[in-house]
Amino acid sequence: MPNLNKRAFYQAGFVEIVPQQDGRKENAYFVVAIVSIVALAALLLVLTVGERSKRVALPANIVSLSTQLQNAAEEIAILSSVGELAMRPTLDELITYQIAPFSEREFASPKPRCFIHQHDNYQLRLNFQDSGWQVMWREQTHSATAHAHHDDNALCNNNNKWQHVSSQTNPH
Repeated sequence: MPNLNKRAFYQAGFVEIVPQQDGRKENAYFVVAIVSIVALAALLLVLTVGERSKRVALPANIVSLSTQLQNAAEEIAILSSVGELAMRPTLDELITYQIAPFSEREFASPKPRCFIHQHDNYQLRLNFQDSGWQVMWREQTHSATAHAHHDDNALCNNNNKWQHVSSQTNPH
């Protein structure tokens, strides 16, 4: 661009006149944006609180055991991946390898890769699947006990009334 001084620039007619804005439109846009953000945040908060209220807190007397099961699941996955333990370990193998809590507590294994422990009025379940593992718990009721004796597969396959504690999906 040629080097022109301001006077020559104005004389050549290169002046653009910009009308003055009063800012009312921008203020309206700003208010609409803020109201939209607050409304969206309120909606998401209501939806999130609704999801939390459906969950039941893990009872204090099984927190330690559920943590032990999660650690055991990780240990079993690691030992299986390096070939030290079968991909579908049995309860006897877990006891032989002295993997806590299996070596310290009484577990049932109604079907392969499914381990259930009764603790007070609760049942905890560690279930291995091809996609990973899952630790769940539920309150033990008389009807659940009666039903479990009739169908052991229901203990491992049915997630009805079981509460999720933790899970991990294997990378493919």
